[in-house]
Amino acid sequence: MDAGAISWGCWSIKARRGLGGFQVGCYSVEHYDGDADHLRSWKYFAMCNHGSKSGGADTRRDAIYLAKQSKTYCDDCWELTYFSGNRILCIECVREILERDLVPGDFRSDPMTMRSGGIITQLFHNEEELTAEEASALSKLKEELSQEDADRVIQEVRSLHSVDDLDADHYTCKKCERRVWGDVGLSKDSTAGYSLDDKIWNHVWERWKQIRDDQGE
Repeated sequence: MDAGAISWGCWSIKARRGLGGFQVGCYSVEHYDGDADHLRSWKYFAMCNHGSKSGGADTRRDAIYLAKQSKTYCDDCWELTYFSGNRILCIECVREILERDLVPGDFRSDPMTMRSGGIITQLFHNEEELTAEEASALSKLKEELSQEDADRVIQEVRSLHSVDDLDADHYTCKKCERRVWGDVGLSKDSTAGYSLDDKIWNHVWERWKQIRDDQGE
């Protein structure tokens, strides 16, 4: 693998929130000095500083989306996410632990969350029931990543994996032991994967550990 470096055709590199601040960059295929022969038919790609590359992209916007999804093509990035280390909870258990309904402001706008049939669609399909604050937060999520763009990125990522890999892209909720699908799963019920705001997720997980310890589990 190549090592990510801003001098190798990189036009954007950022510390990714979902990876604890680890850097992932966007690159121009034409100006990249490393090995990118399999990407020559594309204009751009993303690469994390572990050196793992995404598939190709036609636009800078798509490359940025791929940069945000480095956990799907880099095992080391995956280990930096909050779903790593067996920190898995289904969305129903998250709601139980919070002891309240989830609201749009609890989520992050990544493809797994924003895709067709994803958690955002499931929870907030009737926008007329939302408060003004909740509607504003939902609108902001959609501005950051539309459902159409989320679906395109998901399909791009799925194309990089075998059928067996896709069928195995699920984990077990640590509270109820239900299946929770990963980034490339297409579940359209409450077993779908999701991304919460970091502060919300950390609060949920710490609260779950407290509940688990109190129950002696």
